[in-house]
Amino acid sequence: PKSSPNYFTNSDIVHYGLITVIHTFGRDLKWNPHIHALVSLGGFTKNFTFKKLDYFHVPSIAEQ
Repeated sequence: PKSSPNYFTNSDIVHYGLITVIHTFGRDLKWNPHIHALVSLGGFTKNFTFKKLDYFHVPSIAEQ
């Protein structure tokens, strides 16, 4: 739970929001698997304060 001291580790900077959806077809209803992703430009620090970010490193998100 968020109240646990182990919820955030010392190496965590910000916990951001990420929603992904897997689509298996395109507009023409043919097989076209692809992923949509919504990423928040901000997140919560280990002190539960919201930190607004103006930029995020796309390759680090893609690896996850």
